[in-house]
Amino acid sequence: PEYVDAYVGRGLAHEGLADWSAAVADYDKAVSLWGGGRGENVNPYVLTYRGNALEKLGNTVAAVADYEAASNLFLTQKDIARYSDARANLALALYQDPANRARAVKAMNDVVRKNPGYADMHVALASDAWAQGDYIEALKEWRFTCDRIDVGCDNYKDLGWVTTVRRWPAPLVANLRMFLQREIPE
Repeated sequence: PEYVDAYVGRGLAHEGLADWSAAVADYDKAVSLWGGGRGENVNPYVLTYRGNALEKLGNTVAAVADYEAASNLFLTQKDIARYSDARANLALALYQDPANRARAVKAMNDVVRKNPGYADMHVALASDAWAQGDYIEALKEWRFTCDRIDVGCDNYKDLGWVTTVRRWPAPLVANLRMFLQREIPE
């Protein structure tokens, strides 16, 4: 196990240096040592890490597969917090492509249904609802985040934070901007 952990640790170090290709290579090696694929023998954290690195490289299809597998593994383990993280990453990756919007929103709803205090997905749902012209739903999701979740909504007023820290895709950031400025979508 230490051998595999060394690849995972080095992959995380490469991520810290924004060397996404090297990170993916190390995560790939770790996954192959667990038997390959995205099944039960693979650490779902590593699938999430690799998904993040793949996303940075623009390989959304592979990232989506990793996030989906990781969220399913975490759900099997009854780890709702980590399920929520992996599923939220899945939703954000899917949202980049307008053709996947419905699937992304379904993943967002899955997260808040299983983990009602997951602020990120409530704000994402508010942003999407606003862009779809459902202003009441948008305001309801936003107010829930601001009033009923400990972390609140203040960070989400900073679009730089949403873009860099939460790594929201450009279309969702644009929707949030419209919501925050109360612009009516065209």
